[in-house]
Amino acid sequence: MAKKLFPALLLIFSAFSASLFAGDLTWDLCVNEALKNSLSLISAREILNQARAASWMPVSSALPQISASASGSKSGNEPGVDATPTILNGISYNPANTYDENYSYGLTAKQLIFDGFDNTQQILKASEDLKAAELNYKIASSQVRYNLKQSYANLMKAQRMVVITGQIYDLRTKQYGDLKLRYGAGTENKGDLMYSEADMEQAKFEQDQAVRDLELAKLDFGNKLGRDKTDDIVLKEDFTTTENSDKDPDFDALMKTNYSQLLAAAQVRSAGYALGSTISSMLPTAYLDGSLGRGGSELMPQNTQWSFGVDISFSIFDGGKSAAQTAQASAALSQAKADEKSSDQQALYTLENSWNAFKDAVLTLAVQNNYLIADQERAKIADAQYTTGLIVFNDWTIIQDSLVSAQKSFVAAQAQLLISEAAWVQAKGGTLEDDIR
Repeated sequence: MAKKLFPALLLIFSAFSASLFAGDLTWDLCVNEALKNSLSLISAREILNQARAASWMPVSSALPQISASASGSKSGNEPGVDATPTILNGISYNPANTYDENYSYGLTAKQLIFDGFDNTQQILKASEDLKAAELNYKIASSQVRYNLKQSYANLMKAQRMVVITGQIYDLRTKQYGDLKLRYGAGTENKGDLMYSEADMEQAKFEQDQAVRDLELAKLDFGNKLGRDKTDDIVLKEDFTTTENSDKDPDFDALMKTNYSQLLAAAQVRSAGYALGSTISSMLPTAYLDGSLGRGGSELMPQNTQWSFGVDISFSIFDGGKSAAQTAQASAALSQAKADEKSSDQQALYTLENSWNAFKDAVLTLAVQNNYLIADQERAKIADAQYTTGLIVFNDWTIIQDSLVSAQKSFVAAQAQLLISEAAWVQAKGGTLEDDIR
């Protein structure tokens, strides 16, 4: 009877899995949690905030620079007792203490008039740098999504394997006990009994290994979520996919919106503006400046002081610094153009490779499902034949081992399909934010 239970129990492994891992942590909940707590995403978000702040710096240079100042001072001279007296008209006078007070306050203003369009180039460069930072954030979010989905699939696989290996160990134990009775009755040989015992020990090892793998999978997934505590993580198992693999995508259209390609293009434009800024810095610079204030010996002085003028400067010789900077910026632009072309080629390869891997994973799961169904049917037939003595132990255990292997391969194929789908979504530019829209 124990042998007949083997395929039947494996057929309903999903029911055991559902009851043992009745978690309520779905993918959507994981996405929302990762968006808030993922350390990788928090880091990427702060890098973007830095870029947003930096993008205003060249704009501020084009605006008036206004500052206010105020000062007050008091000074004095107090002669000592041995100071030389002053004699006037025959009369001697001791030196008197003298004091002086000065107060002033005012405003100064400075406005850029012309800098050879250097500031304009800097503003345009900052705009492209901000676009690049935004694309880098999307790339980071896409990578975080892939890492999270991969860990999510591995954790579901680990949960399932704990159930499967536990069932297999229970069944191997029952088989060993049954064979031991048969051996005692003289209907089985010692070699078969020893082999069954080895199967039982192997099943126990795999059960313990699955438990250890589950703890590691929890730890990895908790890290991806940004959690400090991972013991209570239990996923609601769902191996379904959302991407359609029946129709090939339009790779040309996907290339136009590919984040890596758009990033490389923004970096080329930024390098071009950097070169323009370097050239512009060799042209004259003109500022309009002025000041207005009051000063005097009273706390609220009434004397008005003002100035107004234009400052023009032009570098005549800087030891070749400008020429070196221009050559450096020109080389950086050439590098950015080469990187853009390389990025285009890599992006297209990544798209096609991840698409092919996704389609392969879909077909692999279908094949593994067919193997599983076939092995389950073979196991049923083998059980009946072994019970009636039509096949020997060696033939029967080969079929049972094949069913165990098929079950494990099927779960592995389910997890791999989710991971391959995640890689395809990442190649298209799918982010965590896209999953909640």
